[in-house]
Amino acid sequence: MKEKIKKYIGGIFILIGSFITAYGVFSFSYGRDCGVRDYTISGSECSNPVAYFYSGEVRLLIGLGTILLIAGIFVIKNRKKRNSE
Repeated sequence: MKEKIKKYIGGIFILIGSFITAYGVFSFSYGRDCGVRDYTISGSECSNPVAYFYSGEVRLLIGLGTILLIAGIFVIKNRKKRNSE
């Protein structure tokens, strides 16, 4: 079992990383705000009343997923390089 995990660890990293990154990218939040917090603007003066944003946790998930994707690519690339020598 351990040998199979070692053999496919690059692919596992890519799968987990792509899932976490996709989940993070599509889990954005939105709020009805004009971006001005000190005073109130009426709806007719606000050019874009809906703001889309990512929370801190989601940004960390996107970063972690990206790191896992890159690590998986490096593992597969280094394994191919070692096998060709």
